[in-house]
Amino acid sequence: MAIEGLSRQNIRQAIGRNLMGAAYIVSTTTTVGADALSIIDTNLFGGNDVYNGWWVYVPAAGTNAGESSRVYDTIIDTPVSGDRQLDVRPSFTTTVPLAMPYELWKPEFNPVFANEAINLAINSVTGRYYTRADSLALHADGYSTRFTIPSTFDMIDRVLYRTRVDGEELESCDTAWAESVDADFTITADTEHHKRGNASCKFVIAGTVSDGDFSSVAISSKNLSAKTHVEMWVYATTALAAADLAMLMDDTASCASPVETITFPAVAARTWTHVRLALANPELDTAIISLGLEYNANSAANTIWIDDIQAVDEANNVYSPLHKNLWGLNRAQQEIMLSDAGRQAAGYSLLKLEGGTNPAQLSLDATTSTLDEDFVIAQATATMLRGGSMSTAADSMGYRTLSDRWQLIADRVRRRFDALVNVRRAS
Repeated sequence: MAIEGLSRQNIRQAIGRNLMGAAYIVSTTTTVGADALSIIDTNLFGGNDVYNGWWVYVPAAGTNAGESSRVYDTIIDTPVSGDRQLDVRPSFTTTVPLAMPYELWKPEFNPVFANEAINLAINSVTGRYYTRADSLALHADGYSTRFTIPSTFDMIDRVLYRTRVDGEELESCDTAWAESVDADFTITADTEHHKRGNASCKFVIAGTVSDGDFSSVAISSKNLSAKTHVEMWVYATTALAAADLAMLMDDTASCASPVETITFPAVAARTWTHVRLALANPELDTAIISLGLEYNANSAANTIWIDDIQAVDEANNVYSPLHKNLWGLNRAQQEIMLSDAGRQAAGYSLLKLEGGTNPAQLSLDATTSTLDEDFVIAQATATMLRGGSMSTAADSMGYRTLSDRWQLIADRVRRRFDALVNVRRAS
């Protein structure tokens, strides 16, 4: 299959070449227009009126980007220099500048319809083709049976659980942090509200807190140079935006000069969330003796619990599939549900979801395809040819025949898509 990643502009221009061959024109203006109605270009050929009725489309890179108009008059503007002037209606938003890129399409092929045909091609395989995705966003705890499906998934075909972890405990959080405590932090060990062990570390943070305030805990020296991530559980009474909190790691006491400052992802309010923070400088983390929790941004009164801080090497972790009899999807609630046997099998372990997302619509010229462009181009070409055959008497250009040929190509490419077997749709 083709490598996905061409932009909508690339795909549309490929469709234009399929439809019109050498007659399809992609060019740029060579003279500043007198107004917003005139395109002047020395690269064009032909006499007066030759492009009358043709469509003009401005791609993403130009002034008037995304605008479409139609030529009502073609003039040999300056015979000596060879300028052709295209007068258009409706006018563009801005006076046509020098070097404005544009595309010229025959009257029967509206470029705006080409953009729509691209999305129609994508829609035609939605639910039958998915862009592969995986996630380590969820963690089983041994008793929960319902987990919110990450928004990146429209289909899940495997749930795996981590059966071997190359990890090391950094801090159990069974006791209150006491190495360095900011005046705005009140820290206790909470034996009633925790995820693992005997307690979690509870931080009651006053409204007088400022960005950069932190508290720390001393740990025995750890060499984390072979690790890739730090994992922990977080709970907050007020939702945290991405980068509101940061984990500090230092080889000096009280996080005096952190060698790692790793920001947290967003954390929903009143929900235990398992977070994985990628180490930025593991080669420097050879003697970590202090961990800190910092209010990095949007500082405000909050109560935050932290539990079970681990350092892991993701490259050496091992995952085993959870049998499909042990899990299912609740599409209405957007949840993964484990049976009691599934809950027991997963135990306390990181979950790995494997599945996919529906191919994305291309709403802008710069957006790139997540679907095989060979299929998108062929299917959209067939659609455009069918539309073009409706506007020519008795299909004198043979567009219907060409449409059938491009449809065969699209169907042949579509058959190369991976067959979906035993997948479970999340949306």
